[in-house]
Formats: sequence, structure tokens, C-alpha cells
Amino acid sequence: DNKNLAATNSNNVGEEGAFIGKTYNLTEIEIKKLAAMVADEQSSKEGQIAEACLMANRYELYSGNKSITDYIYHSRFFSTRGAPIKDATPNSIAAVKMVIVNGHRILPNYIDDHVSLIGISYVENKGKKFNKKDKSKYEKGVTRIHQKESVGGGYYTFYVFPSNKGSDPFGYTDRAYKKVKGGS
Repeated sequence: DNKNLAATNSNNVGEEGAFIGKTYNLTEIEIKKLAAMVADEQSSKEGQIAEACLMANRYELYSGNKSITDYIYHSRFFSTRGAPIKDATPNSIAAVKMVIVNGHRILPNYIDDHVSLIGISYVENKGKKFNKKDKSKYEKGVTRIHQKESVGGGYYTFYVFPSNKGSDPFGYTDRAYKKVKGGS
């Protein structure tokens, strides 16, 4: 049930976003390939679950006619540094199975972006810039994260740090929010 999903981590990632989403049939090899990518992107268990949610969300928002694995492998959004299958960890495999195979999401379906601190140009709350390393200043639904051109540029709105253990700031673009929630 969704209450159990909300308890997956100390940052209450799932408090408003937990839901049962679409499920996907994957082979064990596909699970391990995605799990290796998840482990390459995020080191903590909570971050890996959030990463798998991001994969599913982006697929459902932007995939076109590709399969979920083709989209994720070739989207140029996720790390494709050639993470070998052997890099899949028990936690990253569990995250892929929980989220993609079984549909248990801890982030709302409009969450479609994240970037490492290295890829952040600057962050701001209502026009006032602050140090991107000061996690206490990030405000859900308020903070705008502006990305360096080298990682695609643009900005997204902060939602959560899935873990206090070095995870990326996750959030949503206006495009994804409007596509899911409606509006102009």
C-alpha cells in the first residue's frame, strides 16, 4: 500500500507522490542492465529507487513508440558510460524490480529531471541565488535549478533530495508538470 511506499526513506519522498504506476515485463538481463545504470547514477538505496522512478516517468512522458529499455538506453538522459551488468547491486536490482517491474513509485509522475551538483550552473528561490551546496535552502516547488549548457541547459523546479547521502536534487520541468497536471 502507498503508506508503506512513503516510508521508504527518511526524507519522506513518497509522502505525496507514492502511487502504483504502470508495470513492465523485463528479462533478467534487462533488469540488470537498468540496475547497473541506476547504480551508476545514484549510490544510496533511496536515490536508486528515485532514479528508477525517474526512468519510468521519463519513459511515460517522452518515449514515443520505443520500448522502455530502448528508450532508457538511448535517451541520452541517463548515464550510459557503459556501466557493465556486473555493476548492478542488490539494491539497484531491487529498485528496478520495485519501480519498473512492479510499478511501485515513490515520486509523482511529473518528476522528470535531476542533475549532479557539478552540472548545476546556479540555484535560486524567487530570483535570489544561493549556494547550490546548501541543501537547507532548497524549497520544494520553489527552488529553480539552472543547469549548465554542457548538461542540456534550462532549468527545473526542485522536488526532493531522495537521500541525505549525496543524491542529486530531483524535480520537474514546466513541460512535464503541465503534461500531467494540465494547464498552460
